[in-house]
Amino acid sequence: MEKQRKYIEHPLIKPEKIEARIYQQVIAARAVEKNTLVVLPTGLGKTAIAIMVIAYRLHKYGGRALIMSPTRPLAIQHWKNLKDVLKIDDIVLVTGRVGQERRKEIWSSGRVFVATPQVVKNDLERGFLFLDDFTLLVFDEAHRAVGLYPYVKIADLYMKRARNPRILALTASPGGNEESILEVLKNLYIENVEVRTRESKDVAPYLSDLEVEVVNVPLSKEYEEVIGLLKSAIKSKSDELRGMGVDLGQKVSMKNLLETQKILAAEGRGKELLIVSAMIKIQHILDLMEIEGASMAYDYLKKLMRGEKAADRILIEDPFIKKLIPML
Repeated sequence: MEKQRKYIEHPLIKPEKIEARIYQQVIAARAVEKNTLVVLPTGLGKTAIAIMVIAYRLHKYGGRALIMSPTRPLAIQHWKNLKDVLKIDDIVLVTGRVGQERRKEIWSSGRVFVATPQVVKNDLERGFLFLDDFTLLVFDEAHRAVGLYPYVKIADLYMKRARNPRILALTASPGGNEESILEVLKNLYIENVEVRTRESKDVAPYLSDLEVEVVNVPLSKEYEEVIGLLKSAIKSKSDELRGMGVDLGQKVSMKNLLETQKILAAEGRGKELLIVSAMIKIQHILDLMEIEGASMAYDYLKKLMRGEKAADRILIEDPFIKKLIPML
């Protein structure tokens, strides 16, 4: 005879929507009291934990909640899940596809928000968004909270400005090495870490075979061409640096660009430093294209086109960048 399922009962959670799993309840109970990083494999219910913490914090303390996810598709998925499970009407999706003036209105009207981090950072800087009354911020894919990634600045502003702050960070993998893990913990003001694996005793009773289906979505020709031009611009500048005695390796990443920038600044190598600074901006445009889409990438590029910094000029004069500007 199949054991009857039990479900979470809460004033802000719809009936029979979240299965009552002990390990999720234990993690959520700790996360409502301390800034917590949850490390949990895919399929074991990070979203369910986030929903429980959102419901608890809003019911007990009021205020508003924000959950951030690095890509628009993931943000949409979270938004749909929250609308399906929470007994809250004003759950709002905010991405780069929403115009600036509309976003300004949205931030002042909702109670629970789902957004991409670049939009949150931009709107904080523009004065469209204020975090004073947010009683919870959720950082999905929290391992990204290193270097110049928007999560870092958002968390810092939140902890300094919010009246009753609480951070919940979610990831399937906290980082590749101890140094990057410690950086994530520091940047997100983490006080408590909850780690579970498929082998954990309190997880095992709820496991079933997890089926993963990979769906390949073809990209448009124009999109692929823009991505190709950005990668060509990065490669061209990487080759130029190599000729100047600075080798970035075969695969250029934001991490090694930032590390190289620090080294060149310490050595006083001004010309090479300008090229690396331009490459960081190009890499950021590439990240925006892949995560937010062409609209956000173009907004950032327009800002650089008005810029007066030498690195901005180097970027704008790049032949590959000149070619892609009319395409965005």
